[in-house]
Amino acid sequence: MHIRTILLLSVVLSFSVGNGEGSIFCSICEIVIRIVENNLKKVETVTKKDLSDFADAACAHAPKLEVFNVLCSKVKDDLIDAVVQIIESVEREGNETCHAISVCP
Repeated sequence: MHIRTILLLSVVLSFSVGNGEGSIFCSICEIVIRIVENNLKKVETVTKKDLSDFADAACAHAPKLEVFNVLCSKVKDDLIDAVVQIIESVEREGNETCHAISVCP
């Protein structure tokens, strides 16, 4: 439900005219971006836990050899780091979104 609302607002805002600093469209866009960013932080927290649990479950089925323990640990850490980096990248770019779609100057 929230995603549809955000997408709808984004489309409407991207076609708005008479943009300028302090315009209602710019303000709405910035509010929407803040909502998305807040939800991304929640997703990051849940994702870290879910990925960690998934990797632990998968590694529990690996042979009980040190090489598999090290490999599982490395894959788990790298996978979580990669997902966190993607989420953080989206968060960083969020500040520029309203400018990129020409809603804010």
